[in-house]
Amino acid sequence: MAPMEHPPDEPASSRAESDQPAHHESRKKDESRHAFRLRDRDLEDLRRSGLTEETIRAAGISFVTESVSRQLLHRNDLHGDGYAFPYVDLTGRPILQHDGQPYVNIKLDTPPCDKKGRPQKYLKPTGEPNYLYIPPGAADAVCDATHPLLFTEGEKKALKATQEGFPCLALPGVWGFRTRKGLKPGTSLPLPQLDAMLMSGRDVFIIFDSDLATNVQVQQAERAFGQYVRARGAKVYSLRLPAGLPGGPTDAKVGLDDFLQAHGPAALHAHMEQARTEMPCLSPPTGALYRETPQGLFRLKRERDGLTGYVQLTNFTARVVEELQRDDGAEAPVHVLRITGSCQGRLLPPVDVSVAQYASMTWPNEKWGLAPAILPPSTNKDYVRHALQVLSADSVQTRRIFTHTGWRRLGERWVYFHAGGGIGMEGVDVELARELARYTLPAIPDDPRAAILRSLAFLDVAPRSVTVPLLAAVYLAPLVAVLSPKPGFCPFL
Repeated sequence: MAPMEHPPDEPASSRAESDQPAHHESRKKDESRHAFRLRDRDLEDLRRSGLTEETIRAAGISFVTESVSRQLLHRNDLHGDGYAFPYVDLTGRPILQHDGQPYVNIKLDTPPCDKKGRPQKYLKPTGEPNYLYIPPGAADAVCDATHPLLFTEGEKKALKATQEGFPCLALPGVWGFRTRKGLKPGTSLPLPQLDAMLMSGRDVFIIFDSDLATNVQVQQAERAFGQYVRARGAKVYSLRLPAGLPGGPTDAKVGLDDFLQAHGPAALHAHMEQARTEMPCLSPPTGALYRETPQGLFRLKRERDGLTGYVQLTNFTARVVEELQRDDGAEAPVHVLRITGSCQGRLLPPVDVSVAQYASMTWPNEKWGLAPAILPPSTNKDYVRHALQVLSADSVQTRRIFTHTGWRRLGERWVYFHAGGGIGMEGVDVELARELARYTLPAIPDDPRAAILRSLAFLDVAPRSVTVPLLAAVYLAPLVAVLSPKPGFCPFL
């Protein structure tokens, strides 16, 4: 088993005297550092995550030299010293590799790069299966299904959360809840540690870094992990951390430890409570293809390995409340959809959308401005269009609207359309152009004789040779539709 070495800046005299009582006050700082077997730079790095000396000591985080790192990780291409997080099981016993060495995750001063040229900040033993990182103090909560449990990525984040009273386990990468060790290519299984945990009825919070909002692969991993945990009977919530820290760039990546350092435990508790009430479980039991939430529309997505989860489509919700058939009496009826919606807690006004506009999915911004957004990729437009049709199927009402005046035969009845509706049939919807909005007739005149006399008074405003043809044209126009044979020409006045 490779030894965890003392840091190189430790005075030789202190090694020989480490078991002796301290006699000088000036040596207390060094003795505290030596108790951790860490360099000052290592302690500073851990303290930036808000870890206390008690947490660092309890976690057994230790300095490792280049040679020890190579031995523990089974790699000869490593350079520089670093520090290691030892892994333990729920009983606190060290997890061992197949050769008997401790299983660790090491952060090197000079990290190697992966095939894409990205620095590998943390390294685990080559050829070994994945394990969960269980911080000191989290085991009791893991064994009690009535206690909420947090999952994140990274040992320091899990340590900080557990230290602040939120028992948290660290996955070895966002997809690290599954292992391929010893399995056929293309297959994977959940970690045995996870399968052994009590999940039924437990609240589980998945808290990855803030860049999850723009990283599709991390979103997929979050959904897949959430589906697995929910299938075990847990209530699964995704807690999204906001980007940026006070006094820093607004788009800076924020992890769970950063959030706790900047905002404190009370803010995390508030986020968890908000998630319980507002955010959708990653895999609701209904198995519905689409889901409406205050955050927008979500789509059920199935992964290659059979796991399912919900992916966000929009930041707004919408429903087709009416399918309108606009009939002008000359052409085929034009179909228009009346749509209502809300965006980020604000109700959006009802809008009329043509079928062509609806198909192109450009209408949300054309009708409601820039606030509503369909999330990338562009294929989400097809899902949003389908989602509205599916979600509106049970509530949409079909309504026929006539957009012209005059007589129209509806079934066996003749109806006269005007701006106020239809004479001869109740419940007829008529919508005329603005210039005809005042063309309204009463269904039954209060005094028919007086109304006729007032109309005939038009004959006296000019010579009868002028007014008689004009008044006749006025009465002829609405009768054209019912006359047989129809006149070849008719002025409409």
